Amino acid sequence: MNHSTLKWACGLLLIVNIQRSFGQQGFDLAHSNHAGYSGVAWNPATLAANRYAVQLQLASVEAHAANSAYRYSGPWLPWHQQEGLQLTPTNLDPVNDGRTKLFDVSLQIRGPSVLVNIGKQGGIAFSVRTRQAFQGNTIAPSLLKTSIGGLTSPANWSGATFNLNATALSEWNGSYGRVLLEKGAHQLKVGVTVKHLFGIGAAYLQGRDVNYEVLSSPAGGDSLLLVHDFQGAYGVANADAFRELDLLKTIGWLTGRNASGYGWGADVGVAYEYRPSSPIAEAGAPLPSDKSYRFRVGAALVDLGSVYYDKSSRSYPSIELHEAHVSQDDASNFYPTNFDNKLSDIMRLRRLSAQPSLRTGLPTVLNLDLDYHMRRSLYLNAAVSQGLRGHYAIGMRSFSYASLTPRLETRGLEVAVPLYMMNDYRNFATGFTLRFRSLRVGTNNVMGFFSKTNPYGMSCYVEGSLLEFEKGKSSKRGRHSKRRQVLTPP
Repeated sequence: MNHSTLKWACGLLLIVNIQRSFGQQGFDLAHSNHAGYSGVAWNPATLAANRYAVQLQLASVEAHAANSAYRYSGPWLPWHQQEGLQLTPTNLDPVNDGRTKLFDVSLQIRGPSVLVNIGKQGGIAFSVRTRQAFQGNTIAPSLLKTSIGGLTSPANWSGATFNLNATALSEWNGSYGRVLLEKGAHQLKVGVTVKHLFGIGAAYLQGRDVNYEVLSSPAGGDSLLLVHDFQGAYGVANADAFRELDLLKTIGWLTGRNASGYGWGADVGVAYEYRPSSPIAEAGAPLPSDKSYRFRVGAALVDLGSVYYDKSSRSYPSIELHEAHVSQDDASNFYPTNFDNKLSDIMRLRRLSAQPSLRTGLPTVLNLDLDYHMRRSLYLNAAVSQGLRGHYAIGMRSFSYASLTPRLETRGLEVAVPLYMMNDYRNFATGFTLRFRSLRVGTNNVMGFFSKTNPYGMSCYVEGSLLEFEKGKSSKRGRHSKRRQVLTPP
């Protein structure tokens, strides 16, 4: 099985053995003044009076894989592909904290993005991107144990839960930001992003109360899974979208062609900057540079909206099973090409009436951050991203995290070291971000790239701009005279 399957077998928990996995959902935690369009994606208010007069971002790729159930202790490393990524019980150390588990395997590709300042107080931006994710939450540890270990030994579990979602979508978006209030040392910015959504494909499987037993065959044959009681739901839209995934196919989704669902989304944000360090501010005149703030506080609601699928779609919002038998042979060999048919057989869906549509939500979050300008080119950023999706919400989700990120930021160079609690504030990780002129690379989990660290996952992101023009960069003389006007905090 290749990486592009997103390892469906990993997600069907109750009935599959995990073998391999690949993932995504990166995010830049630095939130710097030179974030450009990436900053707009975090909070559209940063578009107002942006550091860039013009930015044309060529591409951005972010990949992420994480979980809260196991730490990987095997030999595989990103640069040692010959080892092979084997997710077996011998390579996975369980986290026994008594809590339900989550996982996230996701990929985001942002195509050309353009940001343009309008006057001194406004700005607009346009972008396209595609996102795909395979995620699970509220997963009972017993289900993961059965999934990883297989139907190999007798077991009896009750009250198990899980919520699994696979989603692929693309969007075209436009943003507008403006300085709403500027008086003395105080500046208030607002921003909004409107998104036209194209649903490529989606699937979900939920179990709210699962009682099951693993039995050994008396004849020494395959083990048997006996589902005493199951209450849940299942839905799928355009199952073909998840077949033979590769980079070129994913990039093709940026056009929105062959979508099976459509919808709208939005981001709204506000940012306040306190700028007491400039004598110009004391005189009540407009400030010439973002560098002059003592601190910046921002808040944004991101990814409001949903996608409605009415083509090649069906859903079963209420499924009940009682005393259903599933052999290990029936539960094995799940692939993107056959998962829908196999689930239909295992869950006896052909006896039920399906609804001909499906609605999936965007991963709505509340983003909060405080950026403090300590001295010259040194900053400290504290941020919280709180997911607002319910436990059994259908569609993508963003798992909550909190970060503290010191950074060195200049016009041509930026270095940041995020320290953060990920996976709904459960696990600690350390990241690293490097920006050199128009190229930014980084990871939010450095430990995932080194052996003997037992990581919970790994992430990486890279983005590059074709051209960037900053305000006040017309000449060395102009740039130097501008710096003499602005006094940075002590």
